Amino acid sequence: MFSLCYLPTAGRLTITMIKARNLKAMDITGASDPYVKVSLMCDGRRLKKRKTSTKRNTLNPVYNEAIVFDVPPENIDQISLLVAVMDYDRCTSNNHRLELLKNGDLNRMTLKRGSLTLFIFSVGHNEVIGVCRVGNDAEGLGREHWNEMLTYPRKPIAHWHPLIEGGNAEQWPPCWEAVRPDLVAVGVLEHIPHTVNPNWNRPVAEEEALCP
Repeated sequence: MFSLCYLPTAGRLTITMIKARNLKAMDITGASDPYVKVSLMCDGRRLKKRKTSTKRNTLNPVYNEAIVFDVPPENIDQISLLVAVMDYDRCTSNNHRLELLKNGDLNRMTLKRGSLTLFIFSVGHNEVIGVCRVGNDAEGLGREHWNEMLTYPRKPIAHWHPLIEGGNAEQWPPCWEAVRPDLVAVGVLEHIPHTVNPNWNRPVAEEEALCP
């Protein structure tokens, strides 16, 4: 659900993302981390984009966040809004970092000679849960909502909009991309003895690809 409000004198178009319900589960946990991306479109070109915050681990997010675009009255009939509900892919974020032990912890450990093996994983991308469009060139409710906004300027008009699903239900769940065996490569660096702070300063050459 979102509301539209247009102020002709200020040339300001406001779309307030209110909430969503019964979204498609995109994560292996059976939930999603949804956020909404709104694009200001003109003749098939994206002029500007904005997005909401991400709501973690839910299929029924509540946002109540306003997104504002500057649109002069002479251009209001030429633009439309593309609303995309996205699933935030944690695999592409910095949520999963290697944790470094303090020097004191390292001193209490028994270090063995050996080599460092790096596993390089391919990660997924944010995925589209569903999209809808509002504007003069939209169809059905998208056009009706837009025309109602223009008929009652300065008044927020709210409606529920069905989403057209994006992506393929049979594709890999987002975070599984990091453990697919056909996407893993291995590289090995030489051993640097007697140090807990090794410095290689060289790229990792791919030694072999698993499951080529």
